[in-house]
Amino acid sequence: MSDEEIKNLAIGRLNELTFGRLEAIGIENLTPFQQRKVNEAIKLQSQYIADNGESGALSSVSILDVSMSFKKDEDIPQGISPDAYSLMKSTGLMCRRLL
Repeated sequence: MSDEEIKNLAIGRLNELTFGRLEAIGIENLTPFQQRKVNEAIKLQSQYIADNGESGALSSVSILDVSMSFKKDEDIPQGISPDAYSLMKSTGLMCRRLL
C-alpha cells in the first residue's frame, strides 16, 4: 500500500470512531486543539497500519507446539492504535451523545 492509501485508511478508521464526525464536520473546521489531536492520531494510526497491516496487531500466534496469546484491551476496537484511540478520546468527538 502507498503512503496515501495508508493515510486514507487511517482517516477512515478514525472517522468510524467519531461516528462520521470527521467527515461531516471536516478536520479544518475543528477547534485548534481538536485539529492537533486528530492530526497526531492520523500519524499514529497510519504508522500502526504500516507496522501491523490493515487488520491490526496479532491477537495470538502458534509455532509448532508453542502458542502465545496477547491480551486485547476491551475498550479499543481491533485495528486501532491504542495511542491514536487515546488522542481521539481526548477530542470529545467520540462521545455518543448528539452534538
